[in-house]
Formats: sequence, structure tokens, C-alpha cells
Amino acid sequence: MEHFKHALEVAVLLSVPQAFSSICLVMVFFGLLPRKLVARTLSFSITLSVSLNFSFMSLETPVHMLFSIALTVLMMYLFFNRYSWRIIILLAASFLAAITLSELAGLMFTSLFIPYELLITGPFYYKFILWPFFSLFLLMAWFMHRYSFFPGKRAALLIAETRDSNLLLFILLITAQLIILFVFYVSTVMFGQYNYQDILFIAGILSILAVTGISVKLLLLSRKQAVERTRTVYVGDLLQLFTAYRSQRHDFVNHVQTMHAMLQLNKRKQLEAYMEEVVEDIQALSEQREAMGVPALAALIQAKSALAADHRISMQIQIGELPKGKTDIRMLDMIGIIGQLIDMVLEEMMKLPYNLRQLELAICEQSDRLLIRITKPADPYAAASLTDAPGLSPAAKQLVKQIKKCHGELSIKLEARNQISYHLHFPLFMTGLSGRYE
Repeated sequence: MEHFKHALEVAVLLSVPQAFSSICLVMVFFGLLPRKLVARTLSFSITLSVSLNFSFMSLETPVHMLFSIALTVLMMYLFFNRYSWRIIILLAASFLAAITLSELAGLMFTSLFIPYELLITGPFYYKFILWPFFSLFLLMAWFMHRYSFFPGKRAALLIAETRDSNLLLFILLITAQLIILFVFYVSTVMFGQYNYQDILFIAGILSILAVTGISVKLLLLSRKQAVERTRTVYVGDLLQLFTAYRSQRHDFVNHVQTMHAMLQLNKRKQLEAYMEEVVEDIQALSEQREAMGVPALAALIQAKSALAADHRISMQIQIGELPKGKTDIRMLDMIGIIGQLIDMVLEEMMKLPYNLRQLELAICEQSDRLLIRITKPADPYAAASLTDAPGLSPAAKQLVKQIKKCHGELSIKLEARNQISYHLHFPLFMTGLSGRYE
């Protein structure tokens, strides 16, 4: 009976608060917010803590560790079965990692005041020593939930949607490293037991090698995915460019047929006026290509012009003097960012009436910086949200991150003529940084 009361006391004052604070932090960290979050996490914490406390008294330490991991995964499945098995394993691994970190920090903090054994066997008020750590976890969870800040949400979505298990395996290995470190610290440093020292040391070395290998593989995979995304963008732009060429060929054939008909009807004055208009359009297009000086950028602009024309958007292009020599801008990054920005603006303009679909694109060099300015009519009811960064869409926020990574700047201004202007700047030269980002 005495052992039962003691196990219940440890569960209520230590295990349940620790499990509850850890699972709340993990769920909010990954942006997984099921209905009745507090009730689910509290029920999970009570069930898991009571079960583990009674198994701790009857099982050997290595067996208890394995049983704890298996029971955690099982409880995760029972209480959060709406998620896939990948997310269940992710939650279990992250929960065990949070428990290990809080336990390790609590042990180191407690040893400054009382022996660790008294935390379990001493008076009940000793157990409140660890409550500041539990409160810190809950405060972090509340802060992230309050401001909708979910740092691990993207990783959770990636693990749930992709078939590649490298990221999930990486998280599992990190969790295993934390558990090995915790067991090694408790058994050798705090209790002076060296029975499993060699096994823990070898396990730690193997886990380090595994994490290093998975890290290198993830790095190579991320580079490969970036190249594939860029290739997809270029292929789409090339298809649009081919469509534009076919459209221009069709227009040219129409012009020739019209001029031939005027010539047969002996309408020479009308023919001369018509030919002057056609020649002006062709010369303007040729001048834009020559002024661009960058073939990839010229192809991109022409492809986007064709896309704008398909949606009845009038696109005026102004090309200033562009740098002729080598600059520190990565052409691959610049083309991708400009293409994404134009696509976003075109998507916004498709919501406007046809009489307002007028777009201005200006590209020039200004004080050793490449300036791309896109101006479009503003929707009076949406102007406030467009000039407010928190109102940007997730795609726009991701684009801003890419621009900052390339040392660029994006500003959105509401002009006096009831127009919105997007200003994109890229530094042409970065003294001392040239070559580091190639």
C-alpha cells in the first residue's frame, strides 16, 4: 500500500506535469492542434504517467526504457489516431526528446540543492523544485499558440506528404542521442554506475555517425530538390515562350494577309499607315530584347508578357541601362525570384475588372543596384492588407525569405495615383562577399 501511495504521489506531482507540459509544447511546436487539445493532452499525460510509474517499480532499467518508448508510441496512436503513422512517430520521438531535456535539466538543477534521490523519496514539497521547468514549457507553448507561431509545421507537413523517410529518421536519431546522453549522465555522473558505460559509448558513436550520414544525405537531397524546382520553373517559362512565338507567328501571318489585301485593293495610304504600326511594334520588341542584355531575363519577360496577354492584361515594359559586365548576382536566383513576383502580381490582377488590368514593368540599374519595379492598380478595399506584411500570403512570405537570402529587398508602396508599386532591389556587387554565394 505504501508503494502504491508513493507511486501515485510521484505521478501526480512529477510525471503528469512533466508529460503534460512536454506534449503541449510538442503539439503546438508542430502546429498540430486537434479539437479539445487540453483535454486530450491531459488524458494522455495521466494515462502514460501512471502506467510508466508502476512499471518502473517492477521492471529493470533497460527493460523499462524500451517499455517506455513502446508505450509512448501506443498511447500516441490511441489518443491522436487522426494523424498518420509518420506523424505519430514524429510526435513520440519529439515528446521523448522534450522529456529527456526537461529531465536532464531538472537533474542538474536539483543536484545544486538536494541529492536527486530525495526528489523521489523525500517529502512531497521537494517535487515542486522541477515545476519552474514545466511552467517554462507551458509558457512557450502558450506563446506560440497565441501568436500562431509554429516552427515545426513545415517539417511535419513535409514528413506527412513525402515518401522519403530521411527527415523522420534524422529526428529519431537525434532523439536516440538525447536518450543515450541522459542515461550515460545519470548512470555514471550521478549514481557512479559503470555497468553499461562501454555499451552507451559505442551506441553514442554509432548514433553520431548515423546522424552525420543522414545530414549529408538531406543536404544533397535539398540541393537536388532546389535544382528540380528551378528546372520546373524554367520549363514552364520556356513553354510560355514557345506559345508566345507561335502567337507572334500567327499575328505576323495575319499582318501579311491584311497588307496583301490592301495592296490588291490599291489602298496605298492605309497600307503605309498600317505597315508603320507593324514596324513600330516589331522595333519596340527588338529594342527591348537588345536593351535587356541578359538573354535569360529577356526570355522570362517575353514569356510573362505572353501570359499577361492571354488574360487580357496590358503589360508595358520599360528597360533602362543594365550592367554589361559580371556582377555578384546569381542569375539562377534572380530569374526565379522575378518570375515568382510577376506571377503573384498577375494572379492578383486577374481578380480586377478588365478595364483596370494595366501593368507596368520597369528594369534598370540604380546606384550599383538592380531595380525591378512593378506597378498595378490598387483595389481600394485590399490596399491596407497589401501594404501590411502580416497580411501577405504564405507564398509571398516565402518569396520574401528567398529575396533576403539573396541579399535583396522587396518593398510594397501605395502610390498617389491609387496604384500599388512593388520595388525589388538586388545589389550588383557585394564587397568581400563575392564568390561566397556562388
